[in-house]
Amino acid sequence: MSDQRRELAHEVRAPVGAILAAAEQLLAEAALPAGQHELLVALRNQADWLQRLAGNLLATEQQALVPCNPVAVVRETVRLFAPVARRAGLELHCLDRTGVRLELSGGELALRQALANLLGNALKFTDEGTVRVELSLTAAGDVQVAVEDTGIGMNAEELTAALAGLAPGPRRRGGLGLGLATARRLLQRLGGRLDGTSTLGTGSRFVVQLPVQRLAGMPTPLPLAMAPGLRCLVVDPSPTIRLLVAAVLASDGATVELCVDAAQARARCQASDRPVGVAMLGAATGAGLMAELRERAPQIRIIALGWTEHGDPPPDALVPRPYTRSGLLAALAAVMAPAFRTR
Repeated sequence: MSDQRRELAHEVRAPVGAILAAAEQLLAEAALPAGQHELLVALRNQADWLQRLAGNLLATEQQALVPCNPVAVVRETVRLFAPVARRAGLELHCLDRTGVRLELSGGELALRQALANLLGNALKFTDEGTVRVELSLTAAGDVQVAVEDTGIGMNAEELTAALAGLAPGPRRRGGLGLGLATARRLLQRLGGRLDGTSTLGTGSRFVVQLPVQRLAGMPTPLPLAMAPGLRCLVVDPSPTIRLLVAAVLASDGATVELCVDAAQARARCQASDRPVGVAMLGAATGAGLMAELRERAPQIRIIALGWTEHGDPPPDALVPRPYTRSGLLAALAAVMAPAFRTR
């Protein structure tokens, strides 16, 4: 590292540290409304990331090789961008299909920075719709992180230039257009790769692939041993949310029924004598349908998908945005008392 970069990294740490300390003090002492509290948490997390990034520039190579959990890094990075997506009126989802414990041999901050560039671009160039992050494993055992959006997209020439750092496409909305090239360079340092496809007017999909080690034992939380045979109702107007939730539940053997609105949910409940064990309700149906389902079937367990209008009594569990496999499974596990498991 040059002396100039080292000095810059050193000087950045002091003001960022002051921002971080102030945010932590406010979080500890101030009684803020939920929305403001969430924004302050995001500010604190971003300041922490900047401080760690500056520290990483000053660290030795040995210090930079500390192993990390790549799945946790992805989840935390997505969570940082949740307030950005909400302010833009976009859906931001994260689905983990890995199902195993993984370890990346160092490079946490490089991975976090690469993901931040991909997510930042996806949100910046999407006017409406969804940004979706999905983790999976390749046949070779590498971890794969796909970032897909329903944004303005690029043509083939713009995509090639953006990945090479030659810039023209992304500059349509400001910036230097270097985010994709920077992400690719960071991932290459970790032995990984970044590939992308894009269609002008439809959206883009970028796929990160990294070599990882598979560890013994199961990830936390454990996949549901009680889910097989469980009848689950998922009610939300968004097809992305319905499919995301269904993919998690069905992979563990639950019977999943997808409903667009309250009318479909009522019809599904009446169509079978078999009781619905769990209903996952989006914000569009909310407390009204919750009360109705409980009146029809007192044994039902209600999980709120991202809404905070709780009613009386409140839902049995809440899955905060952005939705993740771990969040969905944790909520389902929380409501699955033995008496409500299918026999």
